[in-house]
Amino acid sequence: MAANVLVEERHQFYLYSLLRLVPLLDADVTLSPIPADTTGRPGLRVDRPGRLPVSLFFDPSGRVAWMVTRFATLDGAGGDSQEIEFSGTISAAGVVWPRTMRIRRNGVPYFDLELTRLAFRQAP
Repeated sequence: MAANVLVEERHQFYLYSLLRLVPLLDADVTLSPIPADTTGRPGLRVDRPGRLPVSLFFDPSGRVAWMVTRFATLDGAGGDSQEIEFSGTISAAGVVWPRTMRIRRNGVPYFDLELTRLAFRQAP
């Protein structure tokens, strides 16, 4: 895998981890309140050393509905803007996950995903 692709994939996995909210409790994470988005969803900014800043916006149930960040780059400065919208839920084995994810890059549709099934296998 090319180095620039790897750095962006690692950033995406970091973003997925933030959906769990648990990393927000880590000692090296700084949380700052930010204004609500245009639909009135409350938000906060997540800063962590070695990571690009991420703005999270929450739906009324407390789930992450929207993320705003940048695409990761090799120099660590961040590239194009990245907006990720989550909607719906799907669950299995006690895990609740967003059903749909839509990514826009600089405001242009970039990636859409809809989960139709969620299952887990027990590790051997």
